[in-house]
Amino acid sequence: MTALEPPAIDARALVRKAVGGLADKAVRGFMTDETIELLRRECPGWDLHTLHRAFET
Repeated sequence: MTALEPPAIDARALVRKAVGGLADKAVRGFMTDETIELLRRECPGWDLHTLHRAFET
């Protein structure tokens, strides 16, 4: 990493942290507004739904 590069972000860890408590079948695969807010704040410009699909597969 150079001084001009932003630090690397572990997106999988962020998604796991955000959805860790959502393991029951009623909400599995659903991103809450709070989860979306967290990811938008931590990962600006990322396609959250694509990340979520990749995490779920």
